Amino acid sequence: MNYYFLPQVSPLKTEVTLANFPPTTTASWTGESTYVHATFSTGAEWKVVFVQELAAGSTVSLSSDDLPGQLPDGNSVFLFMYPERLPESLGALPTDPFMESEPSWRGNIKLSSGTTSVSYQGEYPGSMLKIPKGTLLTFNPLIQTHSEVVTKVIVVSLLRAPEIKEGRLFVVHQVSGKIKKECEVATNKCNLIDLSGMENDSKDPLCLYSPDLVGIPIFLSHDPSYRFLSFEHSYPLQEIVVFGEISKRFDFLKEVKNYWIDSLGKNVSY
Repeated sequence: MNYYFLPQVSPLKTEVTLANFPPTTTASWTGESTYVHATFSTGAEWKVVFVQELAAGSTVSLSSDDLPGQLPDGNSVFLFMYPERLPESLGALPTDPFMESEPSWRGNIKLSSGTTSVSYQGEYPGSMLKIPKGTLLTFNPLIQTHSEVVTKVIVVSLLRAPEIKEGRLFVVHQVSGKIKKECEVATNKCNLIDLSGMENDSKDPLCLYSPDLVGIPIFLSHDPSYRFLSFEHSYPLQEIVVFGEISKRFDFLKEVKNYWIDSLGKNVSY
């Protein structure tokens, strides 16, 4: 099952579209109604709020204004669909094999200004919640270096447990290992980080690295008046290897990631 996030980027409006049907025909989908829930972490537990029932084959688009009023300001809110209504608090988020398909069961995030809008896939795979401790590494971050362009990265990190753990995110030169910027991030949150003013070097490009958490980075670029928007994430490491036996591909990716983590980690103080 997937979770869907509602990043808050003032003054933009955020809207998430959920669909109660798979992207392709699958025998596991029974065509039944599902229940849309909103959840946020207090640090000690997950608060769960029922939003609505969604009929089979239907879609719904939700913004923060459409959610029940008991959701407090300042908390990162996540949406998910489940085959039954859940209690108002949970000690851990569910990770049932529900709504799984190949290709993945997508959601959509839409960010809108007064003049334009942009959208991109917005799901957080439930399988990632099962990683107790991981690292984040992404090459070719989509940082726009042109004048009059602002780039922000939204780093989404979600765990089953409600504990909010503080961590670090480094913007690092890939070859030299020189740290360009260090940022504070946290689990169970949509972390918003301004990357404006970064200068990329084609001979020593930038990458993002966190030794403290696993997550999904999505890049938003815009002009100062928000008339033009760009919204996308860089390709994860698994996208560089296709075909062949899955076990061999994973072994190769592990070697690649370990190499770069060891290399970048030399300049990161613990």
